[in-house]
Amino acid sequence: IEPDTGAARIVSIGHRNPQGLVVAQDGRVWSSEHGPQGGDEINLIREGANYGWPLVTYGTNYGSTSWPLDVDGFNHRGFAEPVLSFVPSVATSAIIEVTGPMFARWKGDLLLATLRTNRLYRLRPVGDRIVYSEAMFLGERLRDLAELPDGSIVAWVDRGVLLELRTGAKMSAFGRYAPAFGVPAGPSLVGLIGREI
Repeated sequence: IEPDTGAARIVSIGHRNPQGLVVAQDGRVWSSEHGPQGGDEINLIREGANYGWPLVTYGTNYGSTSWPLDVDGFNHRGFAEPVLSFVPSVATSAIIEVTGPMFARWKGDLLLATLRTNRLYRLRPVGDRIVYSEAMFLGERLRDLAELPDGSIVAWVDRGVLLELRTGAKMSAFGRYAPAFGVPAGPSLVGLIGREI
């Protein structure tokens, strides 16, 4: 979309419920999308590509073992394939690229927030593929992500708090900030004891 004139052009089609979009430093565009029952996708957006929705999916119709428009399918026959598909669904939300100095070993990796699984996924793109996925359980429905200038990562969660991910030898990897008016206390420790590693 050209903001000054309102002129627009279609880059790609066949997307189902896009949740996140990031333009990486190398210029490639990645999207996170909800599938039906299963089949949540990470797509590398290519100009002119058709990603197949609603004709093809790696998910199924709710309460079924197939997709009604592609009963014998479970492939994208002739449509652009996702670079990663989640079965069962993780309920994707925001996606960002790590670019800052704090997590130097993650530089260029994608971070994917999820709602259903309460996890942050670190995805390693190599060329046009995702070569691995590392899941980090945070115990929250992660709605949005941002990388701060110092390289720390913040996640906005459904219950209205921010989680902060940062490095540091003398502190927990995840600080939870839920400021309450008039309470002179540090960050809440609710949910840290007994959580999954």
